[in-house]
Amino acid sequence: MSDGKRAEMLKKAKDAMVGKKPEGNEHKIIGKKDEEITVTQADLPETPVLFLQGCEGCGFTFAPNVTVVKVLIEGLKRCKVEFECTFSSAWFSTLSERRMFLSG
Repeated sequence: MSDGKRAEMLKKAKDAMVGKKPEGNEHKIIGKKDEEITVTQADLPETPVLFLQGCEGCGFTFAPNVTVVKVLIEGLKRCKVEFECTFSSAWFSTLSERRMFLSG
């Protein structure tokens, strides 16, 4: 898929979300570099919708006791995301990702 087509799809997805109420409480992890991050329930608000954005070379692990509504992933480079958690709704969505490693 070309970069132009990918950008167009991303813009349409973002435009579709304008004015819509999220399904939970937003929590963002943004701009981390070369870190190993374990997400625990204590780190998150009630009914969390988690955004992983603009991180590079990171490993994200969701602890087994974590419950999230949704995980949105955008702009990750060389990151690994491991899920051992529970999704109470739709589970994850990627926006503009070319390659990523997901494990669950």
